[in-house]
Formats: sequence, structure tokens, C-alpha cells
Amino acid sequence: MKRLLVGLLVLGLLLVVAAQVFLPRVVSGLVARSVENQIRAEQVTAQVEKTPALLMLAGKFDEMTITAAKAQTGRLLFDEIKIAISAASFDMPALLLDRRLVLGTAGKIELSGVITQEELARYLNANVKTIKNAVVVVRDGRVIIDAQVALVGPVAIKATLDGRIVGDGRQLRFVTEHFRLNDRLTGNIGGALLTEIPLADLRQLPFAVGVREVTMEQGKVTVYMDSRVPLDNP
Repeated sequence: MKRLLVGLLVLGLLLVVAAQVFLPRVVSGLVARSVENQIRAEQVTAQVEKTPALLMLAGKFDEMTITAAKAQTGRLLFDEIKIAISAASFDMPALLLDRRLVLGTAGKIELSGVITQEELARYLNANVKTIKNAVVVVRDGRVIIDAQVALVGPVAIKATLDGRIVGDGRQLRFVTEHFRLNDRLTGNIGGALLTEIPLADLRQLPFAVGVREVTMEQGKVTVYMDSRVPLDNP
């Protein structure tokens, strides 16, 4: 009887150790594939941690980090998205059966996304009817757009839009601060139709985060989001 108890104890310890090694790998792989589908990314890596790991079966984890390359939010493509989630839970049946990451409670969610100036130009040319042949430069906290702009009718005029990308809750948009027509400064009156250009609705992300800060440097825009920002647009 004593040997049987010792054997069961040893077997139990081996199962716990095996779960601690292999279960995080399995769950991390499931999370990566689920997020890849949800944000239409080209490549996603994930790492999920929990001690003891067996609690992952109940949808509990201590830390989750996710990195996604070429992730799409609506029509805008993020070059890279990084996500860090702590002290949270997720719906295990949804992860296993539907291949969806559905978060329950979360202590903190932090997310950063990078948009290149080339992607901004592509987005404007493809989605803003009044803008053609846009070239975008991001530097020194500014976004400068040189383009052919059709303000009235089909005639396009050379224009420069100088402004910033801002976040409002879960919306991302370009705000024009200076507008030039044929190299002549007109304030933003001449560009009334282009005063604000919507870029992304962040409600399409599977995470309840709002925009905290936007930086514009060295050819790229970096958007910082977290779960502590009030979500004015639920």
C-alpha cells in the first residue's frame, strides 16, 4: 500500500512537471493561431505563462505576450503590433472550439502598433477619393502629405497637408493643421474637406484598449494603447 501511494505521488509530480513544460507551449500556439485569424496578420507569436500551468486549463494566466507582423485593422495595415496582458483569464472553450481569443477579466492590457509612412501613403491613395499620388513623410512629431487633391470636380491641384495623427478613445485619425495649395499657405480653410481623415477603428481589435499616446518619428507612427484609457467609443 505504501509503495502504491509513493508511486501515485511520483506519477502526480511527473504530470505536474510535464504540464508545466508542455502546456504553456500548446496554449501559446493556440493563442497565436487565434489572434492571427482575428487581426488578419501574416505572422503571430505568443507566449503564455502561468504557475502552476494546470490552471491554464481553466483559462487563467499570469502573463501573455503577443507579437504580430502585418496586422490589419479595417483597411489600415500595422507593420507590427505588440501586446502585453497580465493577470487575466480567457474563454478556453472559445479558444479550443472556435479558435478565438476571448478575454474575461484582465489586470492590464498594453498594446503598441507601428504604421509606416509608406503604408499611410498607400491607405490615402486607396481610400480617400479626393487624394491621388500621395507621398507621406513622418518626422519630428509631424505627418506631411504631398498629393494631388481634387477639392471641386475632377481637377486635381498640388497640395500639402501638414498635421498629426491623433487618437480619440478607440478611433485613429489624421488631423490637418496647415494646408498649402500650389505651395501657398491657406491655413486649413482651403482643405475643409480634408480637415480630418479617419484612419482606423480600433474596436476591431479583440482587446478593450484606448489610445494613450501617438508618436511620429523617423518614418513611422507608433500608437500606444492600454486598458486604463477611458473608452469613449464602446
